[in-house]
Amino acid sequence: MRAFLAIELPDEVKGEIFRIGNKLREGNLFQGKFVEIDNLHLTLKFFGEIIEKEAGMIYDVLQRIEFPAFNCKLGKLGFFGDRVLWINIEDDGSIKRLHDIIDEKLGDFFSVDERFHNHVTIARIKKINNKEKFKEFIGKVKVNPIKFSVSEFKFKKSELTSQGPVYKELYKFELG
Repeated sequence: MRAFLAIELPDEVKGEIFRIGNKLREGNLFQGKFVEIDNLHLTLKFFGEIIEKEAGMIYDVLQRIEFPAFNCKLGKLGFFGDRVLWINIEDDGSIKRLHDIIDEKLGDFFSVDERFHNHVTIARIKKINNKEKFKEFIGKVKVNPIKFSVSEFKFKKSELTSQGPVYKELYKFELG
């Protein structure tokens, strides 16, 4: 199974990201695929293909993590190269600390992700029609800095279908 750890987003936050996506669609500045509203999340750790035994081991390790709940808010838009359009999540460093603890605890089994950047992928870009106009447009889009609390993260699996990925929750880990 393809598996990952995720912070789920409240409906209000997903709604704001969807609103931003609509503005970007109207701008018609790139070709690509937007992430479905129900699939929007922040990935804490991507495992790739794992087997059931590894899923059980991950659960056993992560259920012992103690970490406080925290607050954050929607931040700015950005993009990685010409491939991924994202919005960052602003916080007091808690997301990165949680990520680092997870990496440390699972370090004997999975590689450490040294390039972690807390973000929510909005779209996967196939082609930018005009890079200068695209950058300018991204810089002008106003994001409502909606605040939200994070009190859990989830272990999910991803099933790839012809309509796109379908995510299923395997385990939930409470913070606090």
